[in-house]
Amino acid sequence: MTGISCLSGGAVEPATVLDELVRLGFELGPSEPYQVMVLDTPDARLVRAGARLDARPVYQPNSADAVELRVRGDAVPDRPVVVSRLPRTTRDLPAGRFRTVVGDLLRERALGVRMSFASSCAHALLRAADGAPQARIELHTEVVVHDERGRRREVAPDWCIELHLVGDRIKPVRRVQRRLRDLGLAVLAGDVLVWASDRGDVDLTGRQRHRRPTMRRREPAADVFRRVLHAYGDTIGDSWQGTVDDLDPEYLHELRVALRSGRSVWRAARDVLPAEACDDALDLAGALADRTGPARDLDVLVARWDDHVAVLTPERRVTLEPARDLLVRRRADAHAVLSAQLVDLDRDQWLASWRRLVDLDRSAGLDAASAPRDAGRRAGRVVADRVRREHRGLVRAARTIGDDTPVPALHELRKDGKRLRYLVEAFAPLTDGRRAREHRRRYLRRLKRLLGHLGELQDVDVHRQLFDRLREDLEHQPGGMHPATAAALDELRVVFDDQLVERRRAAVEAIAAFDRGSTRRARRALVDELRR
Repeated sequence: MTGISCLSGGAVEPATVLDELVRLGFELGPSEPYQVMVLDTPDARLVRAGARLDARPVYQPNSADAVELRVRGDAVPDRPVVVSRLPRTTRDLPAGRFRTVVGDLLRERALGVRMSFASSCAHALLRAADGAPQARIELHTEVVVHDERGRRREVAPDWCIELHLVGDRIKPVRRVQRRLRDLGLAVLAGDVLVWASDRGDVDLTGRQRHRRPTMRRREPAADVFRRVLHAYGDTIGDSWQGTVDDLDPEYLHELRVALRSGRSVWRAARDVLPAEACDDALDLAGALADRTGPARDLDVLVARWDDHVAVLTPERRVTLEPARDLLVRRRADAHAVLSAQLVDLDRDQWLASWRRLVDLDRSAGLDAASAPRDAGRRAGRVVADRVRREHRGLVRAARTIGDDTPVPALHELRKDGKRLRYLVEAFAPLTDGRRAREHRRRYLRRLKRLLGHLGELQDVDVHRQLFDRLREDLEHQPGGMHPATAAALDELRVVFDDQLVERRRAAVEAIAAFDRGSTRRARRALVDELRR
């Protein structure tokens, strides 16, 4: 963004700035509506790569949705392109260097609007004595900013100046900056969109896509649990339509994580929230989670296909194209079924049921003895009790695992571990002090290491089963399966069997490594911090 600077000042009126620009020799133009959107993937791949994709509505014959796209950042094409509609994937971009560079950053992920910006924009131009342009100013007033959820964000002050260097004459631009600073304006880093995202508290990095609610250890547990569960309901709602439209696997993944995390909190909410609310909410979330499993398994297998077949020779990989094509069709079919189910469930009705259960309070208007036992206890102490209980249950289950334990038992152990992890992460703001945060991270590092090994084992087992189903389907197709494809699948099956043995051995070793004094000390320190 070389040659652009941004200035803003809360106490200065835009009219005062315009008068000063006239004295500096700027030619003023009329104010016109201005609109631009920042596009990125759900996990902010462009911003994290040091780029930004801006989309500005423009006129194009026979198109009501045409936009001009421009990528900002180093080592990306600076020349804008115009497309007939807002792009969702790389395939919606015109062929050429623009699509190649952006596609390398996106890697087939879907694009969405992360922030929209609208204003009334007045342009001003400063010319040299010979008539050559030296500087250009955009004065944005009446600024309106919406975040990725479409919520309007407050921007104060609601005006800003963007100063552009035109040509290579820097001195006039510096003179303009000095005069505007003398008026009380501050020079800011970045352009007007950076300013707007900062003032409107819109996160473009993807690191805080769904922010945790605020909470304190001494608050009543019922208040904190409800706040957390409402936040997970918001995340489920935000991911719902993207899953229905199959825009990006990230939406389904995010939906499933929110469901699993929410279920972990509901289980821990017994004796904090009404028992019937906990039971009904677990049924509600469990039914939806069960529907999402098949599509997610196929998403992961499609994403990891190249890794799985990398052990084969290039010739063998070519013979597996029929299997991959069938896999892609199976994935599309699974998502079509899931989409239809989500439409039938109706997002708003489902969320209304979730929120009603979160807010259900049978003790309203009754004496304190009617409230759940732990509803009024300190949240930190309640969460500490739940973490200690879940940890002990995980360790007890881990100690039953041996070299001959069936793989499904290891999968169940992983579920226990993930419930514990989600519980600790859901209430992370209770341990946000520097010392408490380090204790939490130290404990989670050990838990995640265990879950990582168990997850690799489960992935191999699930993907092996999915490959077996692909083989069966190919065998029953008209004309059967080509012998070369069958041979490649046989070779892959041997690889999966070997990997399963290796992953199983690593998982058993990880279980033994988790059940050590260092983990117990980390858990004890975390629990002590929660109880303070």
